[in-house]
Amino acid sequence: AVDIRWTDSSHPYPRLGSALEPGVLAIEEGIIEIEFYSGARLLAEGPAKLDLLSPYEVRCDFGTVRAIVPEPAQGFTIHTPSFELVDLGTEFAMDVAATGDAQVQVFDGEVELHAPNREKRSVLGGEVVAVDAAGASSKAAVGTVSYPTFDEVRTRSEIRAERNYRQWKRHS
Repeated sequence: AVDIRWTDSSHPYPRLGSALEPGVLAIEEGIIEIEFYSGARLLAEGPAKLDLLSPYEVRCDFGTVRAIVPEPAQGFTIHTPSFELVDLGTEFAMDVAATGDAQVQVFDGEVELHAPNREKRSVLGGEVVAVDAAGASSKAAVGTVSYPTFDEVRTRSEIRAERNYRQWKRHS
């Protein structure tokens, strides 16, 4: 977790490095990294509200997320208000608005979008798709949303730890 501020609905707040039980994680700001037992890794940038359902399933009511899903975790699914994203072993990101509108960008591999009463849609590496609140999807321009990377989060975490250490040392 980097510069995290939890919302009241996340009580009790999880401890850094602890195993998470299924349930809601809601953040007002900052970034959290979650590693699932399935091997999938997920970044969520606040404001965001996630409901951890299982090692293979998450619900994202709103927020910006990025995921790396290795081959053994294929089938990892993110439910949103307007569609389900089923990963086929890849790296992707999505920005989900509270209205249900979303943008999905696949960096590598392939995902499937399943919307109610619509055929599934495959999204391949390099593609960006916009999805409206009703689940209708269309191609979108690349680069309209900036997604955090795992390396950026690691670097920010190291900088924060060094700053905390310097503050502790000054006050000791």
